[in-house]
Formats: sequence, C-alpha cells, structure tokens
Amino acid sequence: MAQQMLSAVGAGPAEAERRRRVRRTAIAFTLIAAGFYFGFIIMMLVRGSK
Repeated sequence: MAQQMLSAVGAGPAEAERRRRVRRTAIAFTLIAAGFYFGFIIMMLVRGSK
C-alpha cells in the first residue's frame, strides 16, 4: 500500500488530469443511472395510481 501512495504522490500532471477525467466520468454515469432509477420508480407510481 505504501508503494501506491508513493506512486500517487510522484505522479505528474498528466496522471492527475487522467484521474480527474475518470472521476468526472464516474460521477456522470452515476447521475445517469440514478436518473433512470428514480424515473422508473416515478413511472411505476404514476401507472399504479391509475
């Protein structure tokens, strides 16, 4: 584990940018998935109330 910490500290700006881009992509996919999840719940509630 110490080896991973050393490599993260010594990483260049390109590595930091890649990590930032991966994190942004993961957040975007999470928001899309949550949108589908809550959308289906709302759709089931609306259809069930008729």
